[in-house]
Amino acid sequence: MKKYLKLESLIRADVPQELDLRILAAAKLRRTAMRRKKRLSLVAGGVAAAAAFLVAAGLFIQPGAHPVRPAQEDRLNLAALSDWTNVEQAGYNLASEISSSSSFMDLTDGRANFEV
Repeated sequence: MKKYLKLESLIRADVPQELDLRILAAAKLRRTAMRRKKRLSLVAGGVAAAAAFLVAAGLFIQPGAHPVRPAQEDRLNLAALSDWTNVEQAGYNLASEISSSSSFMDLTDGRANFEV
């Protein structure tokens, strides 16, 4: 190890045994922590993938799901909802009735009783 690091202080004197043991113990603790962290991330990733799969399968195989309607049926419904011809015709008829009548009494056919 001394010759690979090329440090003069290591070549001249030996490193104390205590220092070697401390360095090796710290390296072992760090390696163990990294393994635990890696294992935990693998387990968490697996659980997340399984949960996503279960949700997707549940949505796909859901009993009583809404039937898929064709797009043409939706277009017909939208066309029916946007048809305002009856409303426009009623508005036109009402406007023409109001403009052609001479008074309120003509519209109510004399049904209004005004007692003073």
